[in-house]
Amino acid sequence: MVFLPGNIRVIYTLIAINVYSLINLAGKMEIVILINLAG
Repeated sequence: MVFLPGNIRVIYTLIAINVYSLINLAGKMEIVILINLAG
């Protein structure tokens, strides 16, 4: 039980990294789509 807060912190960090990566990926895809539509 002593290590529970640390594990939760690691899990939240991993989730945050995954969400950030998905947002970055979506942003890049959106830019590519906009360039294709504009081109």
